[in-house]
Amino acid sequence: MAFPSPRLPLLIVFAAVLWLVPGPSGAQTSWQATATTTLNFRAGPGTSYQVLGSIPRGGLVSVYQCTDGYGWCDILYAGVRGWASGRYLAYAGSGTYYGRPVVSMGVYIGLPIIRRNYPIYRPRPPANRPPGNRPPGTRPPKPTPPIARPPKPTHPIVRPPANRPPANRPPTVQPPKPGRPIVRPPQPSRPSTRPPSFQPRPGTRPAPRPPRGQRRR
Repeated sequence: MAFPSPRLPLLIVFAAVLWLVPGPSGAQTSWQATATTTLNFRAGPGTSYQVLGSIPRGGLVSVYQCTDGYGWCDILYAGVRGWASGRYLAYAGSGTYYGRPVVSMGVYIGLPIIRRNYPIYRPRPPANRPPGNRPPGTRPPKPTPPIARPPKPTHPIVRPPANRPPANRPPTVQPPKPGRPIVRPPQPSRPSTRPPSFQPRPGTRPAPRPPRGQRRR
């Protein structure tokens, strides 16, 4: 009686593990589709993401997976991965669903659905440019020193004197202080220069005055 080889169960387990482990991204299953109009494909599933390129009308793309409802599909065009609207992609495979929109028949051809952890792609740098997106043979510009300008002259601050009354206010009038009365010395009297008045001698009579109209001789 022949006994089974002890290595047979190990080979079966190893084959099962290889079948369950997913292969590399290059071996991912894809479906062929064509663009029904000039269509942009973006870095993520939505119009808010950056545009990575444009697909002309009738351009052939590879579809890997789509969001729920097949609104946005993960595609490959001209070696660049991105997301395109499923409404403007038509199935290009053979069979009954040829030429129909992916958004309406994706469920029938078995397109996988992704509901979270959407892959976000970045634009590929040009092949003829070195890293940094600089054209070959160019150097970054040297930083220019800032222009030193002389400081502006500052005008001296003119302040009013401290004893000046505030603006729009009448000066304060203080009443005079009571002082002592001024005592002036008496001025000396000057002698009179007038001649003494003529007085008649006692016992004589004054001469009579001439009548009016006559002159003295």
